[in-house]
Amino acid sequence: MPKNIYSNSELHDVLNDINLSISTKANKVKIYCEDARAVSFLQYILSEFLRFNLDLFMEFIDINLGWTNYVQLAEKSVPEFRNNIIVLDGDVPHSLEYRSKQHVITEAGNFLFLPLVIEKDIFTLLKDHSAFARFEATYSRTPSFNYDICFNH
Repeated sequence: MPKNIYSNSELHDVLNDINLSISTKANKVKIYCEDARAVSFLQYILSEFLRFNLDLFMEFIDINLGWTNYVQLAEKSVPEFRNNIIVLDGDVPHSLEYRSKQHVITEAGNFLFLPLVIEKDIFTLLKDHSAFARFEATYSRTPSFNYDICFNH
């Protein structure tokens, strides 16, 4: 069946079918994040730092679960959530529930924390006019997206 290809891993699957070769998809480390913004942020940071195609080794998954759900799945020893990496937002260690779950996170050994709370910290960063001007000049792909539109209401 014809289908659109949206990532390198999907392209590799098609090429494997054409060449009748075994997929290496099972060898990828799955990385679970709390939401799509965390996935995007982590992919950007890792690709800038590591400078190789992340799709060859990692599969980023957003199933939109809160951090307590990931901890509960690890606590129940669900292999998928014990044998892969779970990345939580930077505000988790400061939450009230964290203390009671800290031993589970530490024992599991596969939990990582982002260095910031993405939405809040990017808002705070971009609220500064000079930082927004650098963002607008370097990263913004929409010329009409200016400071006034971004922070309107």
